[in-house]
Amino acid sequence: MVNYFIYATDDSGSTNGNEYFNSKGLETLKKFKEEVKALQNDAGGSNKDDSIVYLHWSHRCAKMEEDQVELRYREEDGGGTDTLPHTVLDWMDENLTENDTIQLLYVVTDGAVDPFDIRPIDPNKKIDNVTFYAFNSDIRDIDMSVASMFICKNKRYIVHCNEELVDDTDLSNPFDYDQITVETFHEKKEELKSYIKLQFLNKSSSDRLALEEIKKLKSLQTRLCNELQDDKDEPITPAKIDLNVKDKETFINLFKNTKFHKTLTQPKKYDEKQRIASCINTLVNYINNDHKSFKFDNLKFNNKFSLETGEEDVADVFYSNVEEIAFPDIILDNESGVPVILLTHYNLMEKVLFKKGRKIPERFEKYNTPCPSEKARARVTRLVEAARLTNMSHFSRLRKTVDCPLILLNDPDFKDSIEYYYNLESFKGLMQHGTQTGPRTRRAFTGAIVPLEEFDDYNDYILSCTYFASRRVPYNKGLLYYVVYKTCEKLQYIEPNVVEYLKGYVIKRISKTKCFLGLSKMSIDDPLIRVDLTTALWYCAELSSILFKNDPKHFRKEKMLMYSHYSEYMKEILEWFQYDVDTKSVDLRADIFRNVNRLKRIGRREDKIRHILEQIFKKEDRILVSEMVNPDNIYKLKYLQLDHNKVIDESLLSAEVDINKFAHFMDYVETTFVPVCKQTMRPHFVTEDNKSYYEQVVTKSRRVVIQDGKLTWEPVEQLDFTRILSTNKLFISNIKKFSKYPTMGQFKCYVLKKMKYFRGKPVVFATNTMETIEKTHAAYKKTRTSINKFKQISNSSANRAVRIEKENPFDLTEEEIPDFVKKSESYIVKKELSEAGPSGQQSTDVPPDLPQAQKPEKRKSKTTNAQKPKKKIL
Repeated sequence: MVNYFIYATDDSGSTNGNEYFNSKGLETLKKFKEEVKALQNDAGGSNKDDSIVYLHWSHRCAKMEEDQVELRYREEDGGGTDTLPHTVLDWMDENLTENDTIQLLYVVTDGAVDPFDIRPIDPNKKIDNVTFYAFNSDIRDIDMSVASMFICKNKRYIVHCNEELVDDTDLSNPFDYDQITVETFHEKKEELKSYIKLQFLNKSSSDRLALEEIKKLKSLQTRLCNELQDDKDEPITPAKIDLNVKDKETFINLFKNTKFHKTLTQPKKYDEKQRIASCINTLVNYINNDHKSFKFDNLKFNNKFSLETGEEDVADVFYSNVEEIAFPDIILDNESGVPVILLTHYNLMEKVLFKKGRKIPERFEKYNTPCPSEKARARVTRLVEAARLTNMSHFSRLRKTVDCPLILLNDPDFKDSIEYYYNLESFKGLMQHGTQTGPRTRRAFTGAIVPLEEFDDYNDYILSCTYFASRRVPYNKGLLYYVVYKTCEKLQYIEPNVVEYLKGYVIKRISKTKCFLGLSKMSIDDPLIRVDLTTALWYCAELSSILFKNDPKHFRKEKMLMYSHYSEYMKEILEWFQYDVDTKSVDLRADIFRNVNRLKRIGRREDKIRHILEQIFKKEDRILVSEMVNPDNIYKLKYLQLDHNKVIDESLLSAEVDINKFAHFMDYVETTFVPVCKQTMRPHFVTEDNKSYYEQVVTKSRRVVIQDGKLTWEPVEQLDFTRILSTNKLFISNIKKFSKYPTMGQFKCYVLKKMKYFRGKPVVFATNTMETIEKTHAAYKKTRTSINKFKQISNSSANRAVRIEKENPFDLTEEEIPDFVKKSESYIVKKELSEAGPSGQQSTDVPPDLPQAQKPEKRKSKTTNAQKPKKKIL
C-alpha cells in the first residue's frame, strides 16, 4: 500500500506564455510541499510508503520531477495541446493499485473542459484531500468542469477561483444536520451549501442519494420552523386549540391564537422563517436540476427571498404495502337492498409519477405475478426504479393528488375505473363463483365499495388496491370517497337510487376524516394543524380569504388561490354539513383566481382579452360572433388590471367597462349571393339598378351597439372599411400568397388567421360570417381560370375607374365615371378618405386586408390624366 501525494498541473497550450497562470501556479507548488509536510507530520512523519508525484497533463499526462515543474512555471512553457483532465485519471488507473490511497491531490488549471470531454471518476477511488485551483485573468474562461472530475467521497475538497476560496467541505460522510439550529443556521448554511454543491454536482435528481438528501433538507426546514414557533417568552396558551367550530368569528379568534398565526404577526420570526425556507428551497432546486452549471457561483442564496418556491417536493413513494383485508363475513337482513360499486384497476402512482407519452425502458416492461394486487405492486416497484434512471418522476404531482383527490374529478381514466354496480347479495354470489371480471368492460376488478359502516376498513383497502397499487398511501379518504360519488353521479349506467345511497355513506366518511387545515403540508406556509376535513374545506373555501385576502404581506396564504377550480365541490360538502358560507363571496374569489391564474400564463395582451371575451360571446367554428351568451361576464375584462403578485383589489371590479376598448366588432352585412365579375375577379362595382356596390352594402349593413349589457343592431349610414369583412379581397390575397385555389377549409382558416385581431384587439365577427365565407368561396368556383390569369386580372382591376371600365354594364361615359366614383365614396366614412395616403401608399388606418390603391392603366381613348378618379378601393 502506497500513500500518494500528487501535484497535477495544466500543461496545455493556453498556459504557454501565460504570465498570470504561471506566477500563481508557482505559488501553489510551494503550498503543495508545505501541505504534504503537514500531513506527514500529522501521521507521525514521512515513511517509506509515501510517494510524492508531479504530473503535467494536457492531451496526455506525464510524470515529472519537482524541478521540472518549477522550471516550467518560471519559463512559462506549456508544452501540451488540449485541456483533458481525464488523462490524470488514466494515469492513476495505470500506475496505482487497488490498495493505494491518494492522501493529497492538487489540480491546477487555467481553463475549462468541453461537456463531451467530461468523464466521471470511479466513485470508489480513494482520494482523501483534493485542492483545486483555477487561474485566469479572464474569469469567464474558468469554471468547475475540471474539478467535477475528481469528486469521490473526499475527506476534504477545496475549490479556489483565482485566489479566492470558493468551497471547502468534507464529502466522505453525510452532512451532520443536527449541528444546525435556528441560532447556528446562518453560520452553518455556507458549509451546507458547499457540501450540497459538490456532492450533487455530478448527480441526477433521481439518484437515490439525491432523494434522501432532499428529505433531510425538508426535515431540517420543518424542525427549524418548529423551533421558531416555540418561544418560551410568549404567554402560555392552551396546549391544543380546537378549530372545529362552525362560527366564523369564533374560528378567526381561535386561529389568531395558534402558533402559526403568531409567527406571521411577528415580523422578525416570520422573516427568519422565510429566509430559512428560501435557502433550503434553493438547495432543493439545485439537487433537482439535471442541467447544473459549472460556474463557481452556480449555487448561491438569494437575499431577496420570495414566498413562491419552485422546488419539486418529494413524496415518499416507497410506501409499504397495505395489509390485506378479507371481505367481512357479515350477514345482513336485507342484502338485496344494499348496492355495491365495482372498481377496476387504475394505477395513479403510475400515471401521476410520469409524464404522459413517455415510454418506460423495455427492461422494465415485463413482469409476471399471480394476482392483480401483486402484479400492480410489482409494476409500481419497477416504475419507481425506472424513474431514477429516466428522470421522469413528478413526486409533487402525486403528493397533490393524495392531499386533494378533487383533482381526479375530471379524470376520464378515473371514470373508467368505476365498473358497474350490484347489490350485496349478487356480489357475494360473484365472489363465491370466483368471478373476477366486470360485466361492462370485462376487465378484472379489485373489489367493491360496500356503503356500510361495517365495511369501512375493507372499503379503504379496496381503494388502496385500486388506485395506489396496494401501497399504504396516506390519501384523503373523505375526498376520495366524494370523488367516487361525484363520478357515479355522472355515469348513466349507475342508477340514481344507488348514487343517493352512496351519498349517505360518503357523508359519514367525510365526517370521520382528519387532515391538515390547508389540506396539504407540502408548503411551509401551510398551517400544520390537524382538523376535521369539513373545517379544512371551510378554511380553504372562505376563512383563509377572510384572514389574508387584504394582507399585503401574507395574501398568498389565501387557499382559494390554489383550490379555485374546486370551490363548487367544497361548497356542496359544506352545505351537507350546514356551514354558514357566503357563497357569493366564495364564487367571486374563485372566479377571480381561475381567470387571473389563467391570464398570467397567457403571453400577449390580445390573447388575454380574447380569453375573457370567450366567456361573454358565442364561439362558432373557432371565431367569436356578436351573440352574447353571458353578458354578466363583461365585468371580467377588469381582471386584466389585476396583478397576481399583489393583493387583489375587488373594488376595481365595480367600475363600468367600455367593451369597445377591448374588442373590435365587425358590421353585420346581410348575406346574399353576389356574383363575381370574370373581367375583374371582384363583385360588380355598378349594380343592375345603376347603384354603386358601396351603396348596396350600406343598405344591408348593421352596426353592433352594446349598452348596459345588451347587444343591439343599428343601421349604418356610411361604410367603415375596418368593420367590413371583405371576403372577396381575402380570397384574392389568399391566391396571391399561395398560388392556388383554396379549399373551403383552407379559405376559412386563412380568413380567421388574417382577421383574428385588429390593432391589438380581438375581432368579434358578425353572426353570418361563416355563411358569407361559404358563399364567397362558391362564387369564385364559377370564375375558375388559371392562377396566373387570375392574378393578372385581379391586379389590373384594383382601381375603381378601371374596374368600372372593365365591367361596362351600362353606357357610362368617360366623364361620368369620375362622378360615379365620387358619389360612391360618399358612402364611406370620411376618415377613410381623409386619411388615405399619397398615391401608391396605403393609409395607416386602412386594415391590412385591403389592397393598396393602384393607378389605372393608360389607355389611349379613355380618361385623361386630369380626369383620373381617386384611388380608393374596398
